[in-house]
Amino acid sequence: VATLQFIDVVDHYEAMEIFQPITCHFAAVRATPADIKSIKAQLAKFCGAVEHADYEGIIRFNYDLHSSVASASHNGCIARGYRQMLADKLRIAQHGLPNASRNRGAALAERFAGTVRISRRLVEAIARGAAPEAEQIARELNEYVRAQVVAHFSVDLAHQIALPTPQRRGGA
Repeated sequence: VATLQFIDVVDHYEAMEIFQPITCHFAAVRATPADIKSIKAQLAKFCGAVEHADYEGIIRFNYDLHSSVASASHNGCIARGYRQMLADKLRIAQHGLPNASRNRGAALAERFAGTVRISRRLVEAIARGAAPEAEQIARELNEYVRAQVVAHFSVDLAHQIALPTPQRRGGA
């Protein structure tokens, strides 16, 4: 995995604030019944992976869900740009996911529970052709994911350690 700079993460989330709502808007307007069927199938796989705390499945099926939304936009430039953003998200995730966690599947599933709730609403808005609503829910999803990333990098185990009060030094 290539070295990741803080600015890469900042740039990614800034760009996702643009790409995700646009992609979801286009998908809501242009999705065919076959597209909706595919999106819903990917959502079901993603939800199942979260429910079963399947670490690899959560990552793969989240990507597949968003990739199917990109396809449903029926705009090659938007779809390519959005898929590049998804690839960048995978790269960021490789740096930020808990590799040493004893039960990393459960930890990831806990983090993605809110993503599932929001994704269900997003898919339903797309299926109804409700473009402004899909756009708004995509923004909500971005805000939620950004908050999850900040919370992940803000975990401070030092506050959970009980340390004795230091003794005064002699002669102070």
